[in-house]
Amino acid sequence: MIIRWLRVPVRKGEQPPWIVPDGLWARIEPLLPAVPRRADHPGRKRLDDRKVLSGIVFVLYTGIPWEFLPQELGFGSGMTCWRRLRDWHEAGVWQRLHESLLAELNAAGALDWSRAVIGSSHVRALKGGPKTGPSPVGRARPGSRHHVITEAHGIPLAVSLTGGNRNDVTQLMPLSRPSRRYVAAADGPAGGRVRSTPAAGMTTTSTASRSGRPGSPR
Repeated sequence: MIIRWLRVPVRKGEQPPWIVPDGLWARIEPLLPAVPRRADHPGRKRLDDRKVLSGIVFVLYTGIPWEFLPQELGFGSGMTCWRRLRDWHEAGVWQRLHESLLAELNAAGALDWSRAVIGSSHVRALKGGPKTGPSPVGRARPGSRHHVITEAHGIPLAVSLTGGNRNDVTQLMPLSRPSRRYVAAADGPAGGRVRSTPAAGMTTTSTASRSGRPGSPR
C-alpha cells in the first residue's frame, strides 16, 4: 500500500505525493521512537519527524541522491533524512506498520489466502555487503536479490534480502512460514479461524537490475 502511494503520478492542482497525508501520519506517528532532548547539551532543536518523513518520501519518489535533497523544501538535509530512516528501520517502525496494516486487512477479510506468488528482483550492490553475491547476468558484478511473497491480490505479506545468486526456491519456506507477528488471526463467519498461510503458491523471477550510485549512502 505504501509503495503504491509513492508511485502515484504528480498531477497539476494536486498535493505532491511526498507531502505525508494526515491519515498516513496518524498510523506512523505512534510507532516512531521518542528521542528525549539532552538537558546538559541540548544542541540544535530536532527537526519535526513529519517533515523529515516527507523528505524521505521525496528522495524515494524522485530517485535523487540523498545529498541533493533541496533545502528550500524545508525537510532538512539529505543526511538528516537518511539517518532518521536508518534509525526508524532499526527500531522496527516499518515492520510494525506493515504488520498493523496486514492485521486490519485480514480482519476485514480483504486478504485472499487461496494462493500466493513468490517473486524476486535483482539490484546491483556496488559497495558489496554481507547480503550480496555474484549477479546472475554477470558474476563479476556483486548484487542482492529482493524476494517477496504476496497473496492472490498482490498485497505483500513478507520480504527477504539475499545475495544476488540465491534462487527463489531457497526463500520459499522462510517466506511461507506462518507468522503471527505478520497477521493477527480473526474469527471466521462460522466461528472458525481465518487461514494465515496460502493454500497454494507459484513463483516468478525477474533479473532486471537498477544501477547503484557510488558515494551514496542508500
